[in-house]
Amino acid sequence: MALNGNRVHQIEANDLLFIHPSDNPSLPLVENHFNGENCDNWKRSAMIALSAKHKVAFMTGKCSCPDPCSPLLPFWQRNNAMVLSWLLNSLTENVRNRVLYFDTAYDLWKDLEERFGQSNKATLFQVQKEVSCLSQGDLAIASYCTKAKQLWDECSAVNTVPLCTKCECGVNGRLVKYTEEQRLI
Repeated sequence: MALNGNRVHQIEANDLLFIHPSDNPSLPLVENHFNGENCDNWKRSAMIALSAKHKVAFMTGKCSCPDPCSPLLPFWQRNNAMVLSWLLNSLTENVRNRVLYFDTAYDLWKDLEERFGQSNKATLFQVQKEVSCLSQGDLAIASYCTKAKQLWDECSAVNTVPLCTKCECGVNGRLVKYTEEQRLI
């Protein structure tokens, strides 16, 4: 609750600016600290955790800083600090020291993406190479299928294919079918 003149501003539980009582700035966002490698896996884990906390909009920039006169400013600042803290606690010391002085969670996230997300093509090459060299060998069929599925999922995460926003064009269905055929081959 924030006082705004005579009005009281209430933050509801479904609001982006709501902080749950169990949220704690000293907790890491994800279990495995990001060390500068495997950015895509770390990013995905972080986005899932932020989604569960209803804070993805701080990473995408959709929840930007309100006007300095807005009664929501203190709530936004507190949320931004919480998300910044979670992100910083999810980085190794070496990476954390490089991004410690960003003022917003959005700017920190954007910098991490620009600095470490450039390896997508190298990662894609490596994963596709692993897929092409994968053989069952001594693996049980379940283990082989699990490994293949993991590699395909990683490949899909790294190799983002733009999808058509027009539902009636049918391109998305053809892209999914093409991807499945490539996996089969």
